Amino acid sequence: MKRHSFPWLTLFALGLMCGPVGCTDTEEPAPGTTARTEASPLLAGERTLFPESALPDVAAENDGEAVELGVRFRSDAPGRVMGVRFYKGPGNTGTHTGSLWTASGSRLAQVTFTNETASGWQEARFATPVTISANTTYVVSYHAPMGHYAVTEPGFTSAVASPPLHAPADGDGGNNGLYHYGASDFPTGSYRASNYWVDVVFQPNDTTPPSAPTNVNALATSSTSIDLTWYASVDGSGEVRGNAHAHLVYRNGQLVAELPGTTLRYRDTGLTPSTTYRYTVRGRDLAGNLGPPSTEVTRTTLSDAACNPCSLWDNVTGKPQYLNADPSPTEVGLKFRSDVAGTVTKIRFYKSGSDNGPHEGHLWSESGTLLATTLARTGEGTSDFGWRELAFATPVPLQANTTYVVSYFAPGGYYPVTFQYFATSGLDVPPLHAPSTVEAGGNGVRLVGSSGFPTEAWLNTNFWVDVVFTPNPL
Repeated sequence: MKRHSFPWLTLFALGLMCGPVGCTDTEEPAPGTTARTEASPLLAGERTLFPESALPDVAAENDGEAVELGVRFRSDAPGRVMGVRFYKGPGNTGTHTGSLWTASGSRLAQVTFTNETASGWQEARFATPVTISANTTYVVSYHAPMGHYAVTEPGFTSAVASPPLHAPADGDGGNNGLYHYGASDFPTGSYRASNYWVDVVFQPNDTTPPSAPTNVNALATSSTSIDLTWYASVDGSGEVRGNAHAHLVYRNGQLVAELPGTTLRYRDTGLTPSTTYRYTVRGRDLAGNLGPPSTEVTRTTLSDAACNPCSLWDNVTGKPQYLNADPSPTEVGLKFRSDVAGTVTKIRFYKSGSDNGPHEGHLWSESGTLLATTLARTGEGTSDFGWRELAFATPVPLQANTTYVVSYFAPGGYYPVTFQYFATSGLDVPPLHAPSTVEAGGNGVRLVGSSGFPTEAWLNTNFWVDVVFTPNPL
């Protein structure tokens, strides 16, 4: 941080606090402050940007000049700012004041810190809490008359999120990690996105948590992945009831995913074969209230035994979620690849009781060249549903690490679907892999109206098409 010299700084040694309006005894509040308020621990439902356990890289910067230090923040929900916190290190002495400002620099409240500890987090509360609006930027700051402030440099190269509170990254709509040398005033300077460890004590208006998610189910989809589904956590009451703002997924008690409230499924990947995992899901509302955990479910990943032949799903893991209620003739398919070379002998597909064929399968190159067509499957009926196979007259060779498309023609429509299956995660059942929409530029593909190369990635849907693959001998 750039340092300035002020001739009146030596007066601090005499126990005085000085500024443009003169000097006052440090035993009394500085001009313009409220009466002193005692520091208090956080109360139930109150929020801060940083937890009590958060620590700066440097507890006391070697800078003895008086300085105002602050942070820009906003809240997802309306509420009241109860006070100011800051981290204190050795040498950061004298009388500290905390302030709340509008984004343009109007001071909304000020308080003097009392009963401070020698180091660690300090807190002071405004005589009257300040009401703030949702999604509106404010600045909270404190004045360090003797400098020696805590700092982490850089600290705001990325945003800090502690819902409902957020401190934007430096450069995201303005600077963050703010300072102003001299008497207490609105801080606007910044230096290398430094975090000066200033915090806000915030109480949202809404203190009622959402309900626990229900009907949580877990399914092992491979030796390294488990699929979770659930019914939404519900927030609010009466006509304003709806999904919670976010769903949080916990594995073995540890948070592994934070998802939008509209998301009701998650694929947990990178797991260990033949290992049991425990899962719960919780809802969190816009005000940051965390709901109770769901009922815990457990699931064991599949073994990693070598397959011959290999498929992406079996009768246990391959369970469609819905039936697409559309009778339009449609070619539905999947992009996939193999780690090793080999041959495809059959196409597998999950048949509904409403599409009676005849069915025919196709194997395509990634660019749409038809490589092979299966023998047609006829004589199907309404009771004939579940996984079915279409055989190639001759095994079709595949190269390693090359993307192909497998598909079948459903002349009667009504094909099974699981929406958003490939939205963020693929499926890995080595040596076979079905990439995510992000990786493959769309996965779960279809062509509505006729048989042909499917290219439409509709809602990242899994249409439950698979292969029977035989690796080449080593």
